[in-house]
Amino acid sequence: MEFMENSSRHTPKQFSKPIKKGDPEAPEDPDDTEDEGEHQHPQRGGQCWEAMRSYWSEADIEEAKKATMDEATQQDDGPFKNKLLHRIIKTGVETTQGLSKFVELPTNWNIENYFKRVNREPEDRKAIFILGPSSSGKTTVAAGLDGLQFPLMTVDGADWREVSDVWRQNAQTKHPIKGKDCLFKDYFKEVFQTIKPQMHKWMMEKIAQYTPKTLLIPSTAVPCPMPSVPKLCKIRQDLIDPIQNLGYTVSFVVIHAEKDSVVQKGTLRQDKEGKKYSSDGYLFAYVSVIRLMKHYSDLTWTFFHNDFNGPPDPMDKPQYEEAANGIFTPQAVSVVKRWFKNIFQQ
Repeated sequence: MEFMENSSRHTPKQFSKPIKKGDPEAPEDPDDTEDEGEHQHPQRGGQCWEAMRSYWSEADIEEAKKATMDEATQQDDGPFKNKLLHRIIKTGVETTQGLSKFVELPTNWNIENYFKRVNREPEDRKAIFILGPSSSGKTTVAAGLDGLQFPLMTVDGADWREVSDVWRQNAQTKHPIKGKDCLFKDYFKEVFQTIKPQMHKWMMEKIAQYTPKTLLIPSTAVPCPMPSVPKLCKIRQDLIDPIQNLGYTVSFVVIHAEKDSVVQKGTLRQDKEGKKYSSDGYLFAYVSVIRLMKHYSDLTWTFFHNDFNGPPDPMDKPQYEEAANGIFTPQAVSVVKRWFKNIFQQ
């Protein structure tokens, strides 16, 4: 797997930086995390993020959960599922000023007729997992990969949130708290995470129904301390195994990016997305990838370094391992050991 040939090259910067003293232990899922303190840091934007207790009662949470579940379980011809299907089905890639972007299925196209017209030979079906820390540029890298075959379908929770009216009304709506416009920092964890089983089930059904030539699955891969045991590796249990069972050939693309750059990108986009960013999962994304590399050593692995100054640069496996080793300081190793212990005790 290569990056598109029309992309210019950039010299990689220093591969990695040690994690800072005080980095917290990893949560079960980096998407569940939140930064310390209830308010947005003044250097990271003017918006504040408040905990549930400030303005959301338990009844409010239950109502939001019900609305989210109702939306997620509606029929495919309903407004939410129809918008979602047209978003996750890609018909090609367009490049503007050196940046590649997927072309979504036009909303006025009939999905069934589209798939009847395209060639979907079973032996051509491939599933590419794009792995890396949150905000490392996985979606951008995916669109720039060379040799992608279409029709293509993305498996990404961000697509659900992007077309969800419930998410927009609750997670992205500002509330006046203590004289500030605030967002609910616990909404993803308290509400959106509850529909993940339904989301995965529906996605597997759509993949089996339409059998697109290519699947793209961006993921942090956290938590995955032991891929040999599916229940201790959610990406294997929820995605890799079911997708392989559908006849797809799985490969992996891994993104390395320096922590400072990743934190900056994640913090800048959180207010727009309505999902509180945390860097807590940065270290554990590398742990999970390394474990997966050992378990799936017979599959194809491709590595890129993203410095956010242009198209990502290819890395080889030794370079990636060198970058990862630079992250695993003695303190980081201690944190990882505690993380493993907590997971195995659950």
